[in-house]
Amino acid sequence: NVKVAKYWKNGQENVLGNGAKDSEVKDVAFNGADFYAVGYQTQSNDKNSAALWKNGELTYLTTNSNVSNATSIFIANGDVYVGGNELINGISVAKIWKNGVGINLSDGSKNTSITDVFVNGTDVYACGIEQQSIDFALSKVWKNVSVISNLNNQFSAYATNISVDNNEIYVSGSSDDALGQSNATYWVNGISTNLGSGTCNGLYTKDGNLVLAINSGAVQIYKNGIRSTIHPQYAMGRALFVKDVTTYIAGTEYIVGSNNTKAKLWINNVGTDITNGTSEAQLYSVYVK
Repeated sequence: NVKVAKYWKNGQENVLGNGAKDSEVKDVAFNGADFYAVGYQTQSNDKNSAALWKNGELTYLTTNSNVSNATSIFIANGDVYVGGNELINGISVAKIWKNGVGINLSDGSKNTSITDVFVNGTDVYACGIEQQSIDFALSKVWKNVSVISNLNNQFSAYATNISVDNNEIYVSGSSDDALGQSNATYWVNGISTNLGSGTCNGLYTKDGNLVLAINSGAVQIYKNGIRSTIHPQYAMGRALFVKDVTTYIAGTEYIVGSNNTKAKLWINNVGTDITNGTSEAQLYSVYVK
């Protein structure tokens, strides 16, 4: 089956991928009335290319035959920043594209990719993962192209999201323990807090208030220092958005006894099916205007 990039606006499906080859949307954003989505579209040569859709019109961020992928988008002062990676000489190179122009953040010596990008004033922040070896992943934070922090202690860590609030740098993700178990983790200015089993897949900060979406086999939320469950099992939250007092978590519900999944949106802990479960579907991002 072919994966087709789509987005839903107030429950209405809109198709972005061409349907001939695989495509996926990984993140979405708005700039005024303009809607942006990023991800990848597999081309006729069967290689994935980092893709940017603006109001449904596709632009490839790489024009060569290298495999590439876009994972995150942030728009500030009319400039469009996209994070991702490009395979150069067989190595994944971490990249940010600003208004379509690519900048390498890693030197090509180790497989590295950007998982999220955030702009604060004139400073561009990114988090990502550098694979040091088969068994060790190093999470990094970049500011204006330069690495400013490595988040690991002695075990692997996987940064998923980044935000800056009152000049404090927040990163969420997961870190492995001595037994290789994944623990939901967030970092503030490089200092980690372990929240127990799971991984963080969504991050929101404002005026020191921290909200996290956590996966642990269940969909959970960490808010005001309290971790609570909003979907007890067979589901995964992949993205978080907070507006005023309303929280939105986008993700997937797994159907027991089937390979099919439902794209799912939880609003203030109440789940809504975006798809009906007759195929495989998942949400990777949510945005509320």
